[in-house]
Amino acid sequence: MRAEIDNQNILPVDLQISEQQLDFINESKKCLIPIIETLILCGRQGLALRGSNDSGRITSEEPLTYDVNKSKAFSITADETADIAGIEQVSICVRYLNYDDSKLKICEDFLSFVPVADLTGKGLSNVILDFLEQSGIDCAYLFGQGYDGASTMSGEFHVVQSYIREKYHLALYSHCAAHSFNLAVSAACSIPQIRNCLGTVQSIYNFFNTPKRQIALHDHESVGTYIDLQPAIIDALENISSTWTDSKTTSGSFQLLSAIKTLQFQVSIHILHSVHALALSLSRVLQTENQDLVETVKLADAAKHQLEQRRQYSTDNFDKIFVTVEDICKKYNIPVTKPRLASRQTNRSNITTDSVADYYKITIYIPYHDLFITHLEDRFLKHRNILANFSCLFPIETKSLDKVACKTLFETYSSILHDDSPEIWISEVEIWQRRIVGKNIRNALDALDICNADAFPNVYKILRVMSVLPVTTTTNERSFSTLRRLKTYLRSTMGEDRLNGLASLNIHRDINVDINQALNEFFSVPLRLSSHYTVTCILPVSVL
Repeated sequence: MRAEIDNQNILPVDLQISEQQLDFINESKKCLIPIIETLILCGRQGLALRGSNDSGRITSEEPLTYDVNKSKAFSITADETADIAGIEQVSICVRYLNYDDSKLKICEDFLSFVPVADLTGKGLSNVILDFLEQSGIDCAYLFGQGYDGASTMSGEFHVVQSYIREKYHLALYSHCAAHSFNLAVSAACSIPQIRNCLGTVQSIYNFFNTPKRQIALHDHESVGTYIDLQPAIIDALENISSTWTDSKTTSGSFQLLSAIKTLQFQVSIHILHSVHALALSLSRVLQTENQDLVETVKLADAAKHQLEQRRQYSTDNFDKIFVTVEDICKKYNIPVTKPRLASRQTNRSNITTDSVADYYKITIYIPYHDLFITHLEDRFLKHRNILANFSCLFPIETKSLDKVACKTLFETYSSILHDDSPEIWISEVEIWQRRIVGKNIRNALDALDICNADAFPNVYKILRVMSVLPVTTTTNERSFSTLRRLKTYLRSTMGEDRLNGLASLNIHRDINVDINQALNEFFSVPLRLSSHYTVTCILPVSVL
């Protein structure tokens, strides 16, 4: 009987007796419906609401908590930023497996912003674990954690990942692949000529980043990269330096023209253009949601292999670039000469060669490619190490069973496997390898689609673990955009419950909000307003 009352199937006795009280509640519900609809609209559109005090908890992570626990394999990602009020907010997201039309898919969902005061590794780890516990998420199924390269998050000792692994030793740490790639790009750009080239491009952007100066560019109707915009930029700078009367603007434009009209700049910008065009596809993939770690490492290896090919045939590849540069230099009267040589040179390369092309190939093209290849290898080394033991599940990459990797994988995850015998595990893997011979398996999710959980119970579990290993923290970073829209200068005192309720509505647009369920939540916690009537005080702005 009590359960039926709680489920709204039978009205409580006091409401059956008092028609006046029942009429009051029904009338109150009618009044609340437009309010709830307005709140949902504001939340979906990312509009901040006035006020800082809420009369109760207004968010509910129950649907996501249910899906995460049902998955029985998940990982967390976290990133930190400061809001408009100067409060440090940690964005916590979860990566797990769920079914979409009876087919498994990887889901990455935002859970909450959590304010933190203690930014040490211990303090941040306590905040994350306490939040997961309060949300009802079973951390026994936590198999991965992903962060950026901050020292308090990703070091070896006294950091977030180590404290969490002390409690949940199967929660493998994976460095954000997008950050790893960006660090590789930044390291490769440390070559002085490339660094100076990028500094000039940044100065050009800053120079034209005013409405008055942008008019000179708008007339050309040019879009795209700097290479496409360069003719328009040079024309605009020449026009500004020769016709404008403002001394600061004219001198600035002349300095930029002098930097652009050098052979070193033209060679550097075209080398950057050729390499970054190659890296663009990898960068875009790393920004997508639900990316697989296996696919990410394969793409990084493919990019590295292509760079190695260009490095190996550097003469042919650079000659093509230099021909383009010579045409540009001829158009703008840029002298195609080497810098003068000195017996003692400390500030730039001093290569002895008769060819101008060879000079720039040796001083810029080859070192830039070598640095990029080296750092791309180093930055993704940890990702490869994580996948090394899992490789025994994919015979495409190993012609025969790697028993060492197989045993290591068993020792790591023996606590969650159905059988505690390494012989049974190895035999199951051998049969599994025969099962997928000739199959086009790109990642763990593809393997799960053809893996029979009854026939391969241990392999199935490990594949689920492999699928949820974190790749990037881009979902966390996207939530920061929502944070900036919601907690504005005029709404800087917004409470955490209200902030997370609006953020959940704005981010989880795919989750339908049932107004009737929101009303039931509203009337679920009684607060006596008079001697006769009781209503609740919970603001229904949550994703229910």
